[in-house]
Amino acid sequence: MLSTRNDQLRRRTFSHARCVYSALLVAVAIGLTGSRSVADNAPAPEEPLPDFAQVEKTVRRQFAALPDYAPGDVISTSDAEPVFDHLRRMNWQVVDQRSILSLVPEDRNFLVRKLRTAEGRKLMQQIKALPCAYDRLDRLTTLPHGRQTLVDLIRARDGYKMIEYMTTTKGGQNLGRQLGRRPQDKDFNKPTGRIYTVDMLISRLKSSYDAEVQRREKPNSSSQSDSR
Repeated sequence: MLSTRNDQLRRRTFSHARCVYSALLVAVAIGLTGSRSVADNAPAPEEPLPDFAQVEKTVRRQFAALPDYAPGDVISTSDAEPVFDHLRRMNWQVVDQRSILSLVPEDRNFLVRKLRTAEGRKLMQQIKALPCAYDRLDRLTTLPHGRQTLVDLIRARDGYKMIEYMTTTKGGQNLGRQLGRRPQDKDFNKPTGRIYTVDMLISRLKSSYDAEVQRREKPNSSSQSDSR
């Protein structure tokens, strides 16, 4: 009888040990599966950004290839859109692309269309170096009879002199204040905030680029501070 009782005790002990062993195997398997799942879901490392000098070179090359384009000319959305495709292929996805493009005048913009006529291009060459010349003309087109005034300036032999006067003299500032007597025109002498040229586009892209660099540096800086 004692032998039988011992046999039963050994069987129970063996059965309990086998259950514990099976439970350990299950726990290990779950742990391995969980670790693989975390690894599988970990985000892929980001490709390094191109140097901004290369970005600028790419943008200028894109515009230089456009027919009839000269540095300083007014640009439009259809000119700027392909730039972002080029930057994407360089491993920079510009997150605020839509916001940037919204600041570039559309192809149907009155100022863009008129400055791209034969006569308009002549005026554009004469005024492109003047401070905020495109801003002034863009605001001019929103005034009563402003569009006809722009057409007259384009057709006039010395139309550029009026724009020069408006943008570089105190008299021109006073004229702008007079033209801005309506509440909606009160900022006539101020920049519009729009992107009219390649230089302005590059400057805006630099802001986005710097913001992206800072975003990518934040995890590294936090991990370095934790290690300290």
